[in-house]
Amino acid sequence: MWEVRTPGGPFTYSAAVCQVALDRAARLATRLHLPGNATIWTAEAHRLAGRIIHDAWDERMNSFTEHFGGTGGLDASLLALPLRRVLPSDHPCMAATT
Repeated sequence: MWEVRTPGGPFTYSAAVCQVALDRAARLATRLHLPGNATIWTAEAHRLAGRIIHDAWDERMNSFTEHFGGTGGLDASLLALPLRRVLPSDHPCMAATT
């Protein structure tokens, strides 16, 4: 995804793919008995999902936005969050964004 280097805070989609990496690493480590702290990775993945819900939501727009802080306007990449299993498609904020 394109992300320009301008002020505006962390990109929501970047945070989402970090959440995906942590979640998948934890799942693989658990399933395949690989080294690493799957418990911490899972907790951090949940924390990032919570931050997306809290920090990327713009009440005025009734939508997730491009940057944390509810700035940057709409971003079509955020429609992929359910596909990446970051948030369920029926989460109220995700449904409103869609």
